[in-house]
Amino acid sequence: MSISRDEAQRALSEAQRTQQRSATLRGYETAAPFLFLWAAIWFAGYGSQDLGSPLLARWTFPILSLFGWLASMVIGFRGKTQPGAHAGGMTLRWLLALVAYAVFAAGVAGIMGPVNGAQIGAFIPMIVALTYALAGLFFNATRFVIAGAAIAALTLGGYFYLPSHFMLWMAFVGGGALALAGIWMRSA
Repeated sequence: MSISRDEAQRALSEAQRTQQRSATLRGYETAAPFLFLWAAIWFAGYGSQDLGSPLLARWTFPILSLFGWLASMVIGFRGKTQPGAHAGGMTLRWLLALVAYAVFAAGVAGIMGPVNGAQIGAFIPMIVALTYALAGLFFNATRFVIAGAAIAALTLGGYFYLPSHFMLWMAFVGGGALALAGIWMRSA
């Protein structure tokens, strides 16, 4: 029994769509632990900004961020042992992308001179939201685009409509959005 050229083309197209869908789902599963980690960091960091002493608030986020980057590297390297993990070249690209984002954020903060902690507290999540949206667009991962849009909307909503409780808003709603995105990614 032989198949026609059109049937063969349809079968190849279906196989390619299945492969792309599988890669997208694997990406969602890989992202979930990072989202859970950063949800906890946002909850603790923004919570300390609202409830803690000024000295505690000043040092909590830098310490938590350093811990978060180290923990993210551990999670990332653990994931490299799984089948289908990216080669070391991707790790270097992601590291360089993180350096570029850090330089960008520091440069904008230096040029624009945020007046208060709420401005920085809104600026960083907007960068995170942009990153998720771009990752979703470039990797054909709709859930990342939606997660980025949700983080941006929640950040802007809290910043403009709840300025006196913005940090607490970001602790619960921002951290909660990351946790829910992690659950959503893992369930894909």
